[in-house]
Amino acid sequence: MCFPASSVLVRATIDALLRHSQNKYHPPPRGGPPEARELADALATRLTHWHASLKRVSKQEARGEEVDEWDGHMAYGSGVREIVDRLGELPSVVAALRSGGLVALSAEQRVMVLHGLCEQVLVCLRSPR
Repeated sequence: MCFPASSVLVRATIDALLRHSQNKYHPPPRGGPPEARELADALATRLTHWHASLKRVSKQEARGEEVDEWDGHMAYGSGVREIVDRLGELPSVVAALRSGGLVALSAEQRVMVLHGLCEQVLVCLRSPR
């Protein structure tokens, strides 16, 4: 995780986690893992989705409503929510990814993003397809 842009293993792992955490199968790219810039953009998009889900869930929780099943991974006490809360302000993390790629994040943030993706994959495996 110290040199994510140059590590083919890290890029392949992040790509696989992004593909397998979407409730449907996406085949791997033919030419190998995406380039670091492309991967950073895909991660930024995922974090933008996390931010939108977190906002929806926070509003539902504040109103005392039950959280929609689709956004359950962002409910208070869930694994993904705990990870996202520790990441800090998601819009600033997204901006860092878009401007500087994975190397713009601290090693701790990179690990938390990987951890969040792993949690999402587990959520997808538990939910019916």
